[in-house]
Amino acid sequence: MANLTYARGRWVNLDKPGGQVFFVAGGTQPFQGSGADGSDSNDGDKVEHPLKTIQQGLDNCVGGRGDTVVLLPGGVTITAALTMIYADVTLTGYTETGPLTRNPSVITCATDSVEMISIDAANVTVENLTLDHNTTTANIDLIDIGDATVSTDFVLRNLFLDMEGSATNTDGINVSADTVSTNGLIEGCRIHDYDQDGIVIGAGNDEITVRNCWIYDGVSANQGQYAISNAGDGCLFENLKIQTDGTAGVYQNGTLNMCINSNIWVTGANTICILMAASATTSSSGNYLTAVAAGNLCDYTTDNTSPSADANISGIFAATPGAAVFDDVTVAGS
Repeated sequence: MANLTYARGRWVNLDKPGGQVFFVAGGTQPFQGSGADGSDSNDGDKVEHPLKTIQQGLDNCVGGRGDTVVLLPGGVTITAALTMIYADVTLTGYTETGPLTRNPSVITCATDSVEMISIDAANVTVENLTLDHNTTTANIDLIDIGDATVSTDFVLRNLFLDMEGSATNTDGINVSADTVSTNGLIEGCRIHDYDQDGIVIGAGNDEITVRNCWIYDGVSANQGQYAISNAGDGCLFENLKIQTDGTAGVYQNGTLNMCINSNIWVTGANTICILMAASATTSSSGNYLTAVAAGNLCDYTTDNTSPSADANISGIFAATPGAAVFDDVTVAGS
């Protein structure tokens, strides 16, 4: 399970031992003797007496104390965005299933809302959950970070974002450009069938790390645009698995960013594995880049601004596959 233990008559998150733990019922099945559906009139401090709604658990938290809200195994449906406005709070599933896998604690958004989870506080962690998004309204983010308040030191870990059935122009994770957030970590997440961008890092959000994630589109009719769209500076992207038939696998529009040790596979006729904007400075190395058409693998919109460097393993698959090349960097598709 998540890093929880029961000691001296109370549950403790070992990562934040000074905080309180609140449990939320996962669906309608009792869990280890808990009430049938939970109740928001419960204290929620034991699995036997869980709360009914996740938002009640988040509202019970005290900012800066290191509180944790735990969704027990099962499914819950939300009708409005979950808001995380207190610093140093963790939202987690009870079971720790590891990276890139579905978690038995499932949050489903079946009605039209702005987003599923809104984070507007520092040092917030969301982990070990499945987010199932099925709304029909376009221009929605499943997870929106820092839309109203600077949200530094956030962690998104081991989340499964199921976006099959989402409307067009839907992003998986959006680190908003409206505020300036730094030092965030997105790790071990799987973004299934994103409909616009898998991960968006807006301008001003610096030192964001995206690591060990699997991002892909093309399952449903909605074609994605970018698996990762980055306008931040000093960001690191590593050990990623990316598949897209949209515009590009990774789009860089900031300075001093790195994309390393990843497998990027693009299937569209004109899709680019790594695309750099005119002013971008970046380095890519140790990546395996594959284009399933005679397209560009690593492309600068204009002559790149120094310092930039690329050293990848690249190959183009076409009707008659060409020989694999060490690297194939182009400028404006030339």
